[in-house]
Amino acid sequence: MARRVLTAAVTIAALAASAGCIGMSEPVDDYLIGLARIGDTYRIFVPLCPGQKVVGLEVTDDDTVRPSGVRPHREIWWRAGGPRDVDGPGEFLGLGVDAPFTDVPVPAGGNPARPRMPEDFIVNVDLVDMTGGTRREGFLFTTAEAAVHPAGADPRTIGYVTSADPQSPDEIRNDSGCPLGDERSPDAGVPGRQSSSSIRSGAAERVERALLGADAVPGRRAVEIAAPWTEDIASDACGNSAAKGAYTSAFGQQRRWMAGRRFVVQFAGAFGTVTAADAVAQADGALECTSYEDLADYSEVRRVPLPPLPSVDRQLMYCERVDQAGDRFHSCTVLLARGDVLTRLEVQDYDAAELPRLVADLVPRAAAALQTAVATR
Repeated sequence: MARRVLTAAVTIAALAASAGCIGMSEPVDDYLIGLARIGDTYRIFVPLCPGQKVVGLEVTDDDTVRPSGVRPHREIWWRAGGPRDVDGPGEFLGLGVDAPFTDVPVPAGGNPARPRMPEDFIVNVDLVDMTGGTRREGFLFTTAEAAVHPAGADPRTIGYVTSADPQSPDEIRNDSGCPLGDERSPDAGVPGRQSSSSIRSGAAERVERALLGADAVPGRRAVEIAAPWTEDIASDACGNSAAKGAYTSAFGQQRRWMAGRRFVVQFAGAFGTVTAADAVAQADGALECTSYEDLADYSEVRRVPLPPLPSVDRQLMYCERVDQAGDRFHSCTVLLARGDVLTRLEVQDYDAAELPRLVADLVPRAAAALQTAVATR
């Protein structure tokens, strides 16, 4: 079972204001993280309230002890920070997995004093919230006590060991004081959140079946994504967002195919509070602009007619010309909804003439996969 380790947390604002006195914040008393092993990889679940994200992870041992009377000296097995994604690496993280981070001062096994993952280890998680305040949570685990699952298991549907018997992510989140829709959350009550109780059984499997195979895109190779499990809204075109009423998926996954800097991305996710068609309708209603800016990008956007697909409940297609840091490319996005599952295809190329061919090839196959995934609505 996991055991809480006493840690301290600092406030970024205080650090910026003074190099001397550092502001401290107390860890949440009932906070939990969970441990599981999927195949050969140990993974943790870190429950996050809206506005929070993980900015660093560290794994140390707990069995290198200095002479009697001296505090234990803990060797670092792995340390990583600086999330690649502005929203952070999410709640489901692999220990020793560098891909979600830009800064890895101690790669797994890179410390000669601790070349192998220890059997008894401490996981330190650095969290930041939307106000800039940070805190560190630390837990002591034993590898032998990890909940064991087969390779390829979806980390969002498995059990994790905490201070109790294996628990689901939702149970850990609730016990940690930040359940979905928690009144302390900045978006509490927003209808776009999919509560776990609203999702039909088997949603993760339906999402998986809606995704195209690795060899689905001729001339482009499938590439591994650091965090294939992700939640998203149907479309962010014209500045659409959850704050503006967009519905956020559950059990979302994505796949990517690339050839140089030309790519195809497919996303699929489930809905429960609303249908997938409702999510597409919201995106359709938000698509009212002819151009918009997103950080450093400038996009000109237009709707494109898409031949009716009888197997889907709702569909939408739009194309963009994007100026990004002195570079220009073209993209088309197709949204398809059937029952509780939405699939989104994004095709990007420097040659706008290439896009219609790719769309015509991929959309019927994506619609067929969606129909197979959601046999009944």
